[in-house]
Amino acid sequence: KVYFYTDGSVVFTASGAVDPNKTLRASGRMCVSAKYNAADIIPGYANKAQMGSVAFAADMGSFNYITMNYWFYGLNAITSFTGIANLANVHEMQYTFSSCSGLTSLDFRGFDPSRLKSLFLTFESCSNLVAIYADSSWALASSGEAESVVRPQSSGLLDKQLNFVATKWRKKVDDFILLCGKVLS
Repeated sequence: KVYFYTDGSVVFTASGAVDPNKTLRASGRMCVSAKYNAADIIPGYANKAQMGSVAFAADMGSFNYITMNYWFYGLNAITSFTGIANLANVHEMQYTFSSCSGLTSLDFRGFDPSRLKSLFLTFESCSNLVAIYADSSWALASSGEAESVVRPQSSGLLDKQLNFVATKWRKKVDDFILLCGKVLS
């Protein structure tokens, strides 16, 4: 379930528990294994300008297969994500954070990337994203299609640091730096 509160917070949870200390603006369900291919899939999208933060509850790790394609596409008012480490078994992240220009950093520490098969344009048009935090042991899956994670002409992160498009999967954190920019542990 997804809960969007009037304070601008969006909470993803498997349990369905509403925070009794907050006022609900919108709620709904998203299929974690569906391969969405368009923006506006998140409950409350019509009020996207009021979405400021996203949190993934600890129980989100209970899913066997997660596809995050387009989940936050175009939600440029969002400035923070917490609980990314609570996500388990993520297989696809196509366009996941694309056009989230409000982001300056993302924290992937504790997130297991070993099942990722597609990161196609995950960070495209994240013009203010300057840091991606990851564990020093970060390693992408050894298989997958050759894909671009960002386009240099539209990603501030890549423009500022590397100015090229990665086209092959990488296995080490050093190579992840080449894909996405600055990785700090």
